[in-house]
Amino acid sequence: MVDKTLINQISKNYEEFLRSFNSQKFGALREGQKYILQQYSATYAGKTDVAIELPTGAGKSLISLLIGEAWRQAGKKIAILTANKTLARQMFLESESLGIPSVLMEGRGTDIPSRDKRAYHRGSKIAIMNYWVYYNQNPVLDPADLLIMDDAHLAEHCLHSLYSVEINKQLHASLFQNIISEMAELFPEYYIFQDALDDDSSATTPPELLSFIDQISFATRLRELGDNFAGLKDTDKDFRFSWNRIRTSLKEANIYIGLRSIWIRPYIYPLEENQYWIETTQRLYMSATVGNPSDLGRRLGARSIQKIPLPPDLAEVTNGRRLIVMNRIEDADIPVRLQTAIYKSLEIHPKSIWLCSSKAEATKFRDAVFSWLNKNGMTGHPTWILTSLGDEIEQFKVAERGHLFVAGRFDGMDFAAGECRLVVLATLPRAINLQEEFICAYLRDSGFMSRRLNQRVVQALGRCNRSENDYGVYVLADRRFATHFGRESSRRGIPQNIIAEIDMAEDSTEIAKNDLTGNIDKFMHGDFADYDMAFAEYLKNAPSLVRDVQEEDVSNDEIIAWTALFHNKNYLVAAQYFERCYTFSQKHGVIERDH
Repeated sequence: MVDKTLINQISKNYEEFLRSFNSQKFGALREGQKYILQQYSATYAGKTDVAIELPTGAGKSLISLLIGEAWRQAGKKIAILTANKTLARQMFLESESLGIPSVLMEGRGTDIPSRDKRAYHRGSKIAIMNYWVYYNQNPVLDPADLLIMDDAHLAEHCLHSLYSVEINKQLHASLFQNIISEMAELFPEYYIFQDALDDDSSATTPPELLSFIDQISFATRLRELGDNFAGLKDTDKDFRFSWNRIRTSLKEANIYIGLRSIWIRPYIYPLEENQYWIETTQRLYMSATVGNPSDLGRRLGARSIQKIPLPPDLAEVTNGRRLIVMNRIEDADIPVRLQTAIYKSLEIHPKSIWLCSSKAEATKFRDAVFSWLNKNGMTGHPTWILTSLGDEIEQFKVAERGHLFVAGRFDGMDFAAGECRLVVLATLPRAINLQEEFICAYLRDSGFMSRRLNQRVVQALGRCNRSENDYGVYVLADRRFATHFGRESSRRGIPQNIIAEIDMAEDSTEIAKNDLTGNIDKFMHGDFADYDMAFAEYLKNAPSLVRDVQEEDVSNDEIIAWTALFHNKNYLVAAQYFERCYTFSQKHGVIERDH
């Protein structure tokens, strides 16, 4: 809890505070910003973990900078973390436009000038950086007093590199082969092992979680195999680092086995034992799609996150205009009808973003799209596959034409005005890693995974809508979108405005191909008369957002239990808290698919 003296210093009339900067770019607060900042100042300034949810393009950056500057003026260290370098630079430019003292930190620790580190440490400037600069194996900064996590869900990707190791069939071929071969001989009851060994297999065998009994019996041998591979001269440094962190916790982690990879990780990450998290006074989690704070907490390993509630009239708005084009259930994943729609969009604005569930899918679609474009006369278009550092985003933004393929990420990318007008959701984002694939395979109706799917769709639908004048075409290419959104129960957590846009897309699946391309042609040329009239009617009939009720749950106990088990190896504490989870679930009739 933040002390009362500090609360008094950082609680402000943020409208007056903004005016004090005399910024030409930021003249006044929008209604959503005003509401959030009033609530923060009155009620949440003294909380430890606070989630702030605002629609895409509604101005979360300004909120971050104003709260951060209030803390800095109170003599505190402030760090604002973003998903990649591009967004960090964007945040830095906005801080300069506002006149807030800040410093941009990029690269390795040795690349950050000493004067910049001193400015942050002594509270003379706000530090802006991506997650990997702040959370890494060789930290060079002191922990922040106020930690602001922009696009908070994407912090999970950074934690993967700190607390897990992936053994890839292609990148770590000999180790993968040795582990799977020995496991197949020891545990013949797992079908996944034989299918993973078969290079020509077309199997769709779902991932398996190695049973805890089998895991304990194999842990010593697994460590030997991993140590031998990590000791090889040609083994990459990232694998070696990740392996060395987890090699002593092979009995406490989960071991997921897939056809192309093995993922070793705790179910919940031990963030609460990370110095750069626990030594902060307050942590702000910023996102357009916080959803249920308990699910965010499980994904990051953070307890007791409190979300500032936002009224429907501020939460359910679209910045600019979105034209959603949906596949039909009976069609192939990208039939001629959708190909024509995509081609028409690219004729007018030859740039696109393709959002995929995995790197393998991103690579597959990149190759297929490149070939298709060349075949249809759009030759010489550059393509990029987004890496964790995100340098490709800036290259894509300044290009006159080209196509960016993204794996397992649906936010943390902002494309304003003419930087991009077409987003293709290539696959239904039900699962974006091996753990989620396992959950979806064996807990198919799990409510939290359905909500994550909808979160990712909402995130994706904001990539090209950053202001009131923006517009973009969004193609839901996978025919499973039609099945998913065909059930009203599957739309939980989706705002009213997006429900109306999906309703329009569903009905548009019934119109002729020429009518569809005609609608896209008008929309992409800025003729919105018919679109605005139709959307207004759909919005009248769309139900308001059904919000998750903040019921009592056991997420805090789960986080404590997994931290005790994996990080501290305190089996007694872990057993006590897992027992509490079981007792709660039994008492309340909670079953696995809901939590």
